[in-house]
Amino acid sequence: MCEASMLVALGASALSSGIGAAGQLSASRSQEKASLWQAMEGTRAAYGEARDIGRATIDQAMRGTRAYTLAASIAQKNAELALARGRLDENRVRDETDRATASQRAFFAGGNIDPASGSALMLAAFGAAQGETDAQITRANAFQEAAGAQWSAYGALDHAEDGLQAASRTIDSSFKAADSRSRGLTGGAAMTADANRKAGMFGAASTLLSSASQWATLGAQRGWFSTGKTPSTFAGSIDIFKGIY
Repeated sequence: MCEASMLVALGASALSSGIGAAGQLSASRSQEKASLWQAMEGTRAAYGEARDIGRATIDQAMRGTRAYTLAASIAQKNAELALARGRLDENRVRDETDRATASQRAFFAGGNIDPASGSALMLAAFGAAQGETDAQITRANAFQEAAGAQWSAYGALDHAEDGLQAASRTIDSSFKAADSRSRGLTGGAAMTADANRKAGMFGAASTLLSSASQWATLGAQRGWFSTGKTPSTFAGSIDIFKGIY
């Protein structure tokens, strides 16, 4: 092959190498963008899943809270009803005691017995004391029933609070998991992009170095790199268009 033809061939090879190097860099950039896009999509999906979990958890917690709040309200009403019923029963017992005492007095008076002295008085006092004891027991039972109902109300509200706290922990956990997943995807994408970028640069450099090596080999053979000699020195003695025109 004549020298001009060789130079033309090497020039074409260099041009091809440049185009190939540019293509490798472009491909590495495309892969880098694809990796980052996948990371963004993964992050969006992770946070979308966490958001859906959060919404479902809040909805469930609110339903549970409403149910427990209603239960607490009913229990509180039951406590109020127990106290009101207790007061009625207490008054009823006292009224019955008063009627029994009045009946005893009338009975004793009808028999010419003084109800304000002696055995008649003692019997009346005993009946009154027994009636008051029954009234106090009725009140205590009402208080006990009301206390049980109020305890149920407190328990329902406590369950409601526990449900809200559990919902808060679930939401916090889901978003932490999404954040961790996002960090992993972003970090992985960055590493992949860096590897692709380095691979593209290495490939482009290798292609250009290969072309440069061909030029260096030709220059060494022609003595271009000897002292005082450059390719321009041979401009007058080498016609690169020789054999073409």
